[in-house]
Amino acid sequence: MLFSYDYIALKLNEHGVQKIQQIESGKDDFVRDPMSIKDVVRSFQQHWQQGNSYIKAINSQPEISINLAGFKVIPDIHRVLQISFLGALTPKGHVSIEFSHQEKQLFYHSQQIPIDEIVKGLDLSKHDWIHSQKVGGKLQKTTSSWSDLQTLDALVLRFYGISEGDIKLAQLALKQTAELALPEHRRPCVGEGMIPSCWLTNLMNHHNMQTIEVQGYSDIEYAGLSEISPFLWLVASWLTAMFVLRLGKLDLIKVYVWVSAVFLAIFLMHQDWMGFLSDQMIWPLVLVMLGLVWSERRHFLKPKNVAINLWLGSVVLFLLMQGINPGFEFIVTLPTYFLWALLQQLMIGPLFSDMIYQEGRVSKGSVACFVGVLFSVIHAPNHVLMIATLIGGFCWSYAWLTYKNIYANAFSHALLALMFYQVMPEAWLGSARIGIFF
Repeated sequence: MLFSYDYIALKLNEHGVQKIQQIESGKDDFVRDPMSIKDVVRSFQQHWQQGNSYIKAINSQPEISINLAGFKVIPDIHRVLQISFLGALTPKGHVSIEFSHQEKQLFYHSQQIPIDEIVKGLDLSKHDWIHSQKVGGKLQKTTSSWSDLQTLDALVLRFYGISEGDIKLAQLALKQTAELALPEHRRPCVGEGMIPSCWLTNLMNHHNMQTIEVQGYSDIEYAGLSEISPFLWLVASWLTAMFVLRLGKLDLIKVYVWVSAVFLAIFLMHQDWMGFLSDQMIWPLVLVMLGLVWSERRHFLKPKNVAINLWLGSVVLFLLMQGINPGFEFIVTLPTYFLWALLQQLMIGPLFSDMIYQEGRVSKGSVACFVGVLFSVIHAPNHVLMIATLIGGFCWSYAWLTYKNIYANAFSHALLALMFYQVMPEAWLGSARIGIFF
């Protein structure tokens, strides 16, 4: 928990400083040169084809949504949009521009503008922006100036009146064209209400994002708990785990290796370069999971116990959470999430719980506590998820050692996890992401 808090505080502070420095230097531009199909949001990629240093439209009325990759368009300073095409030939036709705030589902679009105007560099502040919304079943349109819009995070271009293949988009840029008055000093994160906004990593992250949505940058400073590197807290956690195992008189080396592998995985998941390798890591992980399923296949044949207490307990908790936030939207994802829960329960039960219980001289409760902690720390730096998985990991580990029913464990995990996501307020959970993706 200490590692997670200091890690997130450090990350948020670094990002805030970098953004402010970029704005103050006048270089807060979004540039894609040359354009790649990877710069296009996936659902729009069917309109485009990759060329050599450009992307080519493959129909007569193409649309393109640019992946801004977290870039925030601040109307007060970003006023010029410019696109360039392959060669000197500018295609004839028009383009409609749409900026939006995705989370709040606010969409603002321009009238159709001649393409050659945007090639020269379009001053966004000289155009009206139309917002359409349904009020009382009727569609109402309001017009705003560029400076009246809040921070935006998505861009869509729609081309009209062109011939198929005419659009060969080579470069796109949103440029900082005005200075922005920034605070001389960063203000500290000050909690509000009973739960301070900088007490849990989830609340810190939400607080930071809310600030960025309004300002486009963060001038808030989050105080860490110590001056040392967050990763030293992680090392201290690993050493503590090793000490606890020794107290349990576990002599088998593979126990120490498996537990150390958990902490190594946490370390790797918090390295920036892992974000670039995430796609390449999918298949190795699939192979590891298949190997785990095969090695523990005997547990799928016939559970040793019906585990009626676990089934009933899970249903009761489910009904209680339904009372807090009723709804069954999660049912659609329950079958696939059950498979994911099954894999996690193989690690909680047969892999770690059995291994430690069989090799140590400790009670089921002690093993369940240790496995619960392991299951919790792998969810760093998501504090709320760590607390939930600490409790869940303890209960599922103890249930496994008692009943040896993998299906009851997986059902409980899938049902309660999906309801947990539904019940938790956005500011508390934010997402179920962990590691570098949190």
